[in-house]
Amino acid sequence: MRDLNTENQQTQFADFNGHGWIYRAVFKHDRKGNWLDKDDQKVDFKDPKKFEKAVHLADIHLDKGMHCIDCHFEQDSHGDGHLYGEPRAAVEIDCADCHGTVRARAALKTSGTAAPVGGHDLSRLRTPFGTRRFEWLGEKLMQRSMVDEKVEWPVSQVLDSITPGSANYNEKARLAKTIQRDGATWGAPPPQTAWHIPTSACPATPAIPHG
Repeated sequence: MRDLNTENQQTQFADFNGHGWIYRAVFKHDRKGNWLDKDDQKVDFKDPKKFEKAVHLADIHLDKGMHCIDCHFEQDSHGDGHLYGEPRAAVEIDCADCHGTVRARAALKTSGTAAPVGGHDLSRLRTPFGTRRFEWLGEKLMQRSMVDEKVEWPVSQVLDSITPGSANYNEKARLAKTIQRDGATWGAPPPQTAWHIPTSACPATPAIPHG
């Protein structure tokens, strides 16, 4: 089916992988279904270069060269002897285990729904090549590929993305991760009592009214 991409006008096909739709050729669009470019400008469906101009919602993990085994460990592959109602519930890893939260960098302890009490310590894992799979180099967390000995990548931290002055600060990410229930105030994490994650507080940042 992918061989038809050169003939198709309104859709493109790609391989279906574990995360489903994100690996297909899905593009950013507005509420009316119009495709948008990186500046949120409408892309004409009749434009022969529309697939180049529209923002492809690619998966960053795939772009980094990651494979399933880089995120899913022994328990996710072999199970833990319990029955689960659906695949996601049987996963040990959680996004925060590697990327941290708005309050603290990653603890490298599994905390997904199928993780054991206290979680597994990811910092103790090694690749088939003998190197550490995860390693902190100062404030930067590096992860090494389980498939290619020469491939490694930095693991972005949520805390850095919302902290002004950080090399990875992103105002849009900060808005998305700190927007309050009033739908207008953002800039700082919600009160600790609103969270159930025992993490240390992040550097204080002023709340910013949106708009």
